[in-house]
Amino acid sequence: MSQKPTAAPDRNIAMQRQCSLLGRLLGKRRAMAKTPTGSRGHSMRLASTILLLALGATSALAQTNATVITDQSDYAPGSTATITGAGFQAGETVQLQVLRIDIDENSGPEHDPWTVLADGDGNFQTTWYVTYDEANSTLQLTATGLSSGLVPQEIFTDKNAPSG
Repeated sequence: MSQKPTAAPDRNIAMQRQCSLLGRLLGKRRAMAKTPTGSRGHSMRLASTILLLALGATSALAQTNATVITDQSDYAPGSTATITGAGFQAGETVQLQVLRIDIDENSGPEHDPWTVLADGDGNFQTTWYVTYDEANSTLQLTATGLSSGLVPQEIFTDKNAPSG
């Protein structure tokens, strides 16, 4: 179950500010069109500013689509989870970490963060070994883009304990 990146609220606030500014600029442009003293040069600068703001808002939206997923939702102890990420910046270093969220016990080395490098399209693939200490646990995978600040997360379980 993928969740929306937590970097989105900051970007949403910035985008709201840009949209508010865009609305004010459009209002001024309409007012200028009604007055005979409005200059054509000023209108062109205003139109250019509006275009740049719109492009910036689109860029901010595109950057919030980072995802991280596991190849299964549940793993048996001793198995390996394949982790796939997408939507990061090309060549970006992405830090990953898997933590238990059902109890506050994350002391083993399997809970230490590690890094991968996103490819030219902003994608990566890596693995994580599911230790026997994780049996019957709920885990949260976090991928943090160290340049973009994007932080998608995935929750998975280790409920599939081996019989024996």
